[in-house]
Amino acid sequence: MATGYTKDVDFTSSFIFETWLLEAIHTYKRYAVNELMILQRKKRCTLQKYLVLNHFDFIYNQKEQRAYKISILSYAI
Repeated sequence: MATGYTKDVDFTSSFIFETWLLEAIHTYKRYAVNELMILQRKKRCTLQKYLVLNHFDFIYNQKEQRAYKISILSYAI
C-alpha cells in the first residue's frame, strides 16, 4: 500500500483511496514528483541542521572537558 497504514482499516475504503491516490500520482506526475522533491529537500535540510548542532555541542563539550582537566592539573601542582 502506498499510504502505509499502521492500523487495520476497512478493505473497501482503503482500496478506493489507494486506487484514487495512485491514479492521482499517475495523472499529475509533475506535481507528485515536485512534492516528493520538496519533502526530500526539507528532510535533508533538517538533517544538516541536526548534524551541525550536534557537532557544535560535541566541540563545546570537548572544550569544557579540556578546561576541567587543566584546572584539575593546575590545582594538583
